[in-house]
Amino acid sequence: MSRLVDQRSPWATRVDPQNVLNISLSDFNNPFNRYTVLLSGKDVIVQWLQNVGLLAKTMICHRCNVPCSRNVRQKNLDGFVWRCTARHEISIRRYSFFSHSHLHLADIIQFLISYAEGQSLWKCAQYAGVNYGSTAVDWGSFCRDLFVEYYVCNIRHTQFSGEIEMDESLFGRRTKYHRGRSQGLKV
Repeated sequence: MSRLVDQRSPWATRVDPQNVLNISLSDFNNPFNRYTVLLSGKDVIVQWLQNVGLLAKTMICHRCNVPCSRNVRQKNLDGFVWRCTARHEISIRRYSFFSHSHLHLADIIQFLISYAEGQSLWKCAQYAGVNYGSTAVDWGSFCRDLFVEYYVCNIRHTQFSGEIEMDESLFGRRTKYHRGRSQGLKV
């Protein structure tokens, strides 16, 4: 007898909240796992991002060429900085996907997840709690650029076999209350 758990449904992959740092990106299909990570403290989010590989685990000071340690910095948006023995501070986001953003890490992750799920920019902005005007549009553009880069690097030269089916579409003006003719280009 086949059970739901045996078929690996996203709802069957709930990870124990005590093991937050062991949650992988594939476990984010389950909203319980996603919000377990995103509603954790800043220190847990930073550690999780380092475990997943989205933030650096170690850093070398670009001035002194000595290893840095991760230190608490309450005035910083993330709550942490890299600090060398000469007290030079480097952002925890340096050389990462999040490097030029001024949003909270949890908000960026939530925006990216909802964007990858196919939500509209309006919904992505609402879920992440960011401004729809420029912030969501900029992040949406950034995500599209990443998808294009992935396509060019990995999929562009793939040759498909089989038949291609095309359907005709009408591109033209919208009519209000079905009045008038919707003249347009028939492709």
